[in-house]
Amino acid sequence: MQTVFEAAETNTLERLRETQQRYGLAIPFGHDSAVDRYPSLMADFGIRGTPWFIVFDMQGEVFDFRLDAQRLLRAFGRANEVPQAA
Repeated sequence: MQTVFEAAETNTLERLRETQQRYGLAIPFGHDSAVDRYPSLMADFGIRGTPWFIVFDMQGEVFDFRLDAQRLLRAFGRANEVPQAA
């Protein structure tokens, strides 16, 4: 999800599509422009910076909005790739 909170004149929906095509990214993208000061996604989840991660499960519910690499890898059935604590 592209949350546009600055440089709205260059961070456009059209440019997002160009980037998808340029890099062959066949994954869903979203575009959330600022309505007031912040895009709705940033306002709804209290996001105040970039990068930030929000992961939704198959039912569209928020799985996590912090990047917890271990939890994310386990959820995607890739527990064998979870880094071991030192």
